Amino acid sequence: MTVKELSKLLLPRSIVIAGATPASGLLSSRPLELLGEFGFSGSLFPVNPYYEEISGFKCYPDILDIPGSSDVLLYNGLDEDFRDTLRKCGTKGIPFLIIMDTGKRNIAVESEDWTEIKNIAIENNVRLVGPESQGLVNFPDSIPMTYSPLIFRESKKCGGTAYISQSGTFGFVSYSAAVARGVNFRYVITTGLEVDLDILDFTEAILEDPGVNLIVLCIDELRNGRRFLSLVEKAREREIAVAVFRTCRDKLFPEKNRSDTAVLSDDERLWNSAMKQNGVIEIRDIAEIAGLAWLFDQRSRPGGLRTGILTTSAGAGALLADHCKVSGLKVEGLSKVTKEGISHIISHNLRDFNPLVVNNTLLETPEKFSALVKELVEDHEIDIIIVVISLLIPETASEITSSIKKYFKQNNRPVVCVWLPAGDHNTEGMEDLRSYGVPVYESISLCSSAVGAFAGWSSFKKDITDISCDIDFHSLDYCPGEFTEYSAKRFLSFFDMGITNEKLCNSLEEALDAANEIGYPVAVKVMSPDILRKSEARIIELDLKNEEEVRNAYGRVLERASKSNSRARITGVLVQEMIKSGIECMIGARRDRIFGPVISVGIGGIYVEFLDDYSSMLAPVSGKMAEEMIESLRGAPLLKGLWGKSGLCISGLANMVSDISRIIACDTFIEEINVNPVIVRQKDAVIVDAFIIRR
Repeated sequence: MTVKELSKLLLPRSIVIAGATPASGLLSSRPLELLGEFGFSGSLFPVNPYYEEISGFKCYPDILDIPGSSDVLLYNGLDEDFRDTLRKCGTKGIPFLIIMDTGKRNIAVESEDWTEIKNIAIENNVRLVGPESQGLVNFPDSIPMTYSPLIFRESKKCGGTAYISQSGTFGFVSYSAAVARGVNFRYVITTGLEVDLDILDFTEAILEDPGVNLIVLCIDELRNGRRFLSLVEKAREREIAVAVFRTCRDKLFPEKNRSDTAVLSDDERLWNSAMKQNGVIEIRDIAEIAGLAWLFDQRSRPGGLRTGILTTSAGAGALLADHCKVSGLKVEGLSKVTKEGISHIISHNLRDFNPLVVNNTLLETPEKFSALVKELVEDHEIDIIIVVISLLIPETASEITSSIKKYFKQNNRPVVCVWLPAGDHNTEGMEDLRSYGVPVYESISLCSSAVGAFAGWSSFKKDITDISCDIDFHSLDYCPGEFTEYSAKRFLSFFDMGITNEKLCNSLEEALDAANEIGYPVAVKVMSPDILRKSEARIIELDLKNEEEVRNAYGRVLERASKSNSRARITGVLVQEMIKSGIECMIGARRDRIFGPVISVGIGGIYVEFLDDYSSMLAPVSGKMAEEMIESLRGAPLLKGLWGKSGLCISGLANMVSDISRIIACDTFIEEINVNPVIVRQKDAVIVDAFIIRR
């Protein structure tokens, strides 16, 4: 949804409040009170048949009685007349209806009741927000359409943070916690159960506001992951960061993606990978909202991860440096020029220049502290500066805050502050810096995680190299409507993927000839599109060393196939070479319900899920990205070679991962590809077994 499409909802000039009441303290009276407190300049139409006037506004007995049309109707309490309310909105040309409280608990939005309501809304050209929404607030234009008791008139200064939450109550609670820490929001929007307009519709619209620099999404359930990620990409193009706060991990994935054959489908792992792959900031605590908002409201962005630390406490500086490294920041030595400049200010010997520790004696001469800040600011090898301040006497605190403010405005790189201890000590200095725009943290861990996310987002570059979906699918002409292992591997071989030497046979004689031609030992397997789990059906015989063993195995596997599934269609018996050397790996590709095409790779073949050693990413991936996936595996050293053994062909495995990712991403007829195992050898990677499932 664009801003234009939602303009009457985000910036209404006329609002109807159904069920308004003059009784102070009730939720039903809150919207009208707030709109009056905020100085809403548009028209307000309270509707309640029991009153002629409420708070100085004429009250109307029915929606149909209001003069002219209106932009939004606020509705609190879904009852039997709600369907009539929708029809009246259509009659009066009211395009948006915010359902704040349904009055009916535990009714799924997929129920017949809501399906009927949504159909009535469509018939009457009405878009719905909610149910269970607590409304929204547009701070730049002073429009609070909510009954939340946590909204109050803030300063007229608006920040660049838009907060969009599916949870109404939690959304305003976490908003209120951030406001208490000095954050100025631009929007707060709660979407509720989303029978119609959803969190992504509002995100798309808010992206068009040039005053927004950070969008925080509080998500209970994400229904369209690919649309979400496309909006993340659009946000980055407009230099807007997207951060996500998940309130219910189980609810986020209400339906399991795993089918009877699905592989490597850990929803949580996939979510984390998708966020990292696309530069989305993940929030795990309410306090992190404020920590990020302070940073993104700064005009400057760090060019990298290099961090300079100036601290009045050696212990706090060392602890911060450790936390910074965990958060992905780089705390390294300062430049030679900066060290020389510092040496002229500090005469005593320093063990290290970063963190740069200021002793108590130096604090008594704040002009030297200011000079040290200047040295760090002028070091162009530093991307972000963190100043740690411990307990100070008021006079010294005032001098130090003045020097920080001085260079904060002059610097083209971010300057942030950690003030310890928190509480009632030196709160004037902290608030002075915050009011000036300097981010001030009272927690080392919160500072490091926020700055790490901020710097990581600013320096993020999505890898789109070497990813192409220009795949020649002429090979489909050679594939049946349903795949067996044989046809699946034949299909993959058309994309230059190595497969085992094998032959499909329709008689014992053909099988014996094939075994002699391939060379012993061999394996025999029954091919049937109706039996995908061949090991479970025991229709595989391995390591057959001569004709007699092949002859005996041939009859056994066919008999077992019949017992496993008497109606199974048998397309032949595959005779296949046995591969002895190499490391077993597994490649899985599937269509995730939320994110669409996904690619996974793991060590261990059939034991990959037991070993829990695999990596997943959204498809397609480049060869470089595939190599990074392999490098992240705990078993990667096995592929690189241990104890004097030669390394194996990681590039061959990576190319196979990339090719399979392109197939699942670019071809709509495939639901799943399972390559297990693929044997990685010194010079190549060879597919031993595979199956493909059509959509």
